[in-house]
Amino acid sequence: MAAETGFGPGAYGASAAEAPGVPAYEGHGSGTIDISFTTGENAAEVQYELRATYAGPAVRYVQADGTLGAGEVWRTAAQWGAMVTVSGLTDFVGYTFAARARNEMEAVTVWTAESANMNTLPVIDYGLTSDNLEREITPGKVKVGDIVIGGNEAPGITPVGYYGTVTLTFDLSSYAEDDADIEAQYSEDSGGTWAAATLVGDVTDLPTLEAGKSTVTGWDSYSDAGKSEYQIDARVRVRARDEANNWSDWVESEDFTVYNLPGKIVWEWEDEQEWGEATTPAAIAVIPGLNGGDRGFPEITLYEGDGTTLIETYKSVVDVTGWEYESTPDTWVALTSAGIPEAAIDGINRVRFTPPDALDTIDIILTGRMGEVRDLG
Repeated sequence: MAAETGFGPGAYGASAAEAPGVPAYEGHGSGTIDISFTTGENAAEVQYELRATYAGPAVRYVQADGTLGAGEVWRTAAQWGAMVTVSGLTDFVGYTFAARARNEMEAVTVWTAESANMNTLPVIDYGLTSDNLEREITPGKVKVGDIVIGGNEAPGITPVGYYGTVTLTFDLSSYAEDDADIEAQYSEDSGGTWAAATLVGDVTDLPTLEAGKSTVTGWDSYSDAGKSEYQIDARVRVRARDEANNWSDWVESEDFTVYNLPGKIVWEWEDEQEWGEATTPAAIAVIPGLNGGDRGFPEITLYEGDGTTLIETYKSVVDVTGWEYESTPDTWVALTSAGIPEAAIDGINRVRFTPPDALDTIDIILTGRMGEVRDLG
């Protein structure tokens, strides 16, 4: 504040400036903090400086554009305005502010005390909005996706019929990426009644993903629906359990056809002559049958050409030593348990054994599913 002095007319001095008030919080935004300060009885010509202290502490000064910089900036209260928006700040960092004043003669007051700690208002992207959030309530942290049916297709069946192991493919999802256990049931009356399904493959500690982890298991329809069903409609349902022992909802497949009727078996001598019901080989007659094992296995009885003299009967019940099956063409694998893998029964691969008494190796073509006794002799 200018005042006349004792040095005579026209000589003026400046009164000391009054310290401003401690900067006060007014509001915040993303990367910004709004503050204000009081000027007391200071004249309009008095200027003010604003200081920010943060992180360390580091000291910067509020610039004319509201950002923080290394250089000191003096402005009048009118130039600062009633509220100062400090911008370019770092989210989750605390800031304190102080102010001081200087008069026209550049006499500077002391800094005010530091203000209360202030923070910006950060924008937090939770990734969920009304546009992209599919709201659903689930009983656990894992769930089963839609079930796709596949497996061994029975030839000549419309619509497609499956036999043996029916594959079930579905996604296992988890909000927490828990491992999951699964269980399944099957129904032969379109979901009217359900029974426990025998699953083939891993059913515990299966991996999941938030986006869904593709999982394949198999339903053993032989065990549950029977090996000699002519044709039935079936469906399965699957549910999953999270690590907290909470079960998801059941998810059902569409109805599909199970056709477990045993298929036709064609026997072929190693000279590639096929024997059907109306033909008998010139030298040896064969009566094929099925004995033992979960899927059955051939029994072969050899006769003289006239069909009267029994040479020997070869069969497999549990001990199948000496028998082999063709896993792929011309690749022979020893049988160590009763039954032939379904993958080898395709009408191309063979089963064989070497009888005693120096008889030639006998090859048998496999078609369909082993399970029918046919008298071809």
